[in-house]
Amino acid sequence: METSETIRERHAECWFGEGCAVGREDDCPPTIAARKRDKGTAWSSLELRRDGGGLRHYLDGEPVHCGRAVMLQAIEPCWDDYGEWSYALQQGKRVRYEASIQDREIRATLHAVVEGHEFIARLEKWMRFRWPE
Repeated sequence: METSETIRERHAECWFGEGCAVGREDDCPPTIAARKRDKGTAWSSLELRRDGGGLRHYLDGEPVHCGRAVMLQAIEPCWDDYGEWSYALQQGKRVRYEASIQDREIRATLHAVVEGHEFIARLEKWMRFRWPE
């Protein structure tokens, strides 16, 4: 009988977001985690499109305007003897979207106030969002 340790050892070369390096996706921990993350989630990445006003981010087919509030999906960082990873939670933090165009690129930032302090983060491709309810 295989233990979780032998399964992890067999899949040591597998990475989250890529196909199983061993070809056994049924017991590949990163593939299973990706399936669980994607199953029934209402979180999406921002899509960059060009429209009549130039470059703009879209969320679920709707344009995101500067100053608009969106929900940023929370993540939980984890680590063990094999490395560090994070998994997405089904909760989020309300942030304000801002963007500017510099050097022909759109530079988007996310702004949040936590306990009276404003924090600013650069938009990253791995971040997931949804519209506030």
